[in-house]
Amino acid sequence: MKTIYKYDIDAPVTAITMPEDSAILKVAYQHERLRIWALVDTSNPPICRRFCIVGTGAPIPEGEIYAVWVATVLTDDEQFVRHLFELFQTATGKLGAI
Repeated sequence: MKTIYKYDIDAPVTAITMPEDSAILKVAYQHERLRIWALVDTSNPPICRRFCIVGTGAPIPEGEIYAVWVATVLTDDEQFVRHLFELFQTATGKLGAI
């Protein structure tokens, strides 16, 4: 079954288990919490995906970890801008998700 799920980003690096091939539709603050909305197929097997939130001017993870930009969002009070990256072990963004 296809549906939309909401996930919380609780820490600077957050691991989220979601069905394989889930598509991120939106990233936004809701009630002062950063959240991801994703189109998921609940019949797909679960996988772990890791996300990193970075403030403007802060370093982006690099080296053995490859960060792929997902979205840029304003905090609820519009005082800060945050950037969400998905973390991978390879530069392809396809294999070796950590």
